[in-house]
Amino acid sequence: MADTGELEEAQRADSKKPYGNVSYADPKNGKYPIDTAAHAKAAWSYINMPKNAAKYPLNGVTLASVKGRIKAACAKFGIDISEGNSADLTVRSGTPRRGR
Repeated sequence: MADTGELEEAQRADSKKPYGNVSYADPKNGKYPIDTAAHAKAAWSYINMPKNAAKYPLNGVTLASVKGRIKAACAKFGIDISEGNSADLTVRSGTPRRGR
């Protein structure tokens, strides 16, 4: 049985990850879930907002590493993205998904 200190530590760690035990582009800070296509697209959109990108480096995590993980997740889900343009997200079939 876990002691109270271990339990509190686990609860604090969970509170930093609002989407639960999923893959995050920034796992150390619990930001930008990338476990689904919808999350990966949203993560790319949000990380390219200047106010969000300006927060990095954050606790030893670089902007480049976060973007790299998001790009890899998008590729896994068949989503083409263009660097720095969160409005240009397409599925590999070529169907526009957002603004054009």
